[in-house]
Amino acid sequence: MRKNPLRAIYETVTSNHKKMNNMRKKMLILIYLLAFLSIQSCGIFMIGSGTKIKKSEVKEVKFCDLEKYNGKMIKTQLEYSGFEEYWSAGGFTKCDLNHKVALDFDEYYDGWRWLLIDRKLSKLHNKYYKYKAKMTVIGIFEIDTINGFGHLNLKKARILVKRVKIKLIKKKIQE
Repeated sequence: MRKNPLRAIYETVTSNHKKMNNMRKKMLILIYLLAFLSIQSCGIFMIGSGTKIKKSEVKEVKFCDLEKYNGKMIKTQLEYSGFEEYWSAGGFTKCDLNHKVALDFDEYYDGWRWLLIDRKLSKLHNKYYKYKAKMTVIGIFEIDTINGFGHLNLKKARILVKRVKIKLIKKKIQE
């Protein structure tokens, strides 16, 4: 099982620097923490919602094949874009699911982990005309064609996000 990165930083600092005074330890921990947060904001690491998942249960799937995995834990790459309150996920090839899947980040907002994704999502939502996101997502895929998901329940499916890696990409200007 993987260690919490913050816990690993703390253990490294405290074990390697036992003779340091308390203030120097706290300063070093803060530096490590800031370095970790700045690196993760580049979209290099997957950020978890805090929910434990078993890797053996995760099926790696192409976005356009998600319908076969209703109710299952999946890992997929997708493009996330939209405007105002109309956001959706799509694949990189044409398929029926494109822009009919909502991403549900609710689990991130149950604790403090929203802080790790909020900067990128805010930038994306505030400058939707300029950016889209390429994401690698691990989550539970669900289909509900009757009640729907997302804003005004317009999407027929959703991914309840458990882990995400977000990379913002500038949109190409169309003339």
